[in-house]
Amino acid sequence: MANFLCCIAWFLVLWFVSFFVAGFCAWIYILLYPLSMCISALTVSFYLTSC
Repeated sequence: MANFLCCIAWFLVLWFVSFFVAGFCAWIYILLYPLSMCISALTVSFYLTSC
């Protein structure tokens, strides 16, 4: 029974931590996406053609 409760506790901890990580990544994406029109190093095609 204790193992099951520990599993539920870890699930909840990882669930809430993942929301903060996803929010941080979305915030960075929202800030950098408009700048990709001005800075070519922020586009995917820059990395694909440099190989």
